[in-house]
Amino acid sequence: MRIVRTASAGTLESSDCQVTVSPAETTELEYGGANSAIFANRTRRLVDEVLKEHNIGGVKVSIHDQGAIEITIRARLETALERASEPERPTCAEPDSDEGSIALASWWKSVTSDTSKEAM
Repeated sequence: MRIVRTASAGTLESSDCQVTVSPAETTELEYGGANSAIFANRTRRLVDEVLKEHNIGGVKVSIHDQGAIEITIRARLETALERASEPERPTCAEPDSDEGSIALASWWKSVTSDTSKEAM
């Protein structure tokens, strides 16, 4: 995954967090909130883990925590990363080959035959 734009997820409501990610040369974390001193280490480990899982380096992560639990922070971070990333393009067949046409025809046949079975 490659981060190409700034994106956010979450809210500033109680028990939530707002996560903003943006492209950067190195990985940075800004973490703030009412209990940021208490949960800073936990949040750093969580952010590092998520970035490693998605093979991401060079991103600025800003988290404003309003008492969110770990799963909420993870979900907000993953959503922001997805919104900020460049979509992966599927590999396509060579332009002059019939692979794409054959795959499309096969898919269409499976879709239309399943639909006709449901109608019965």
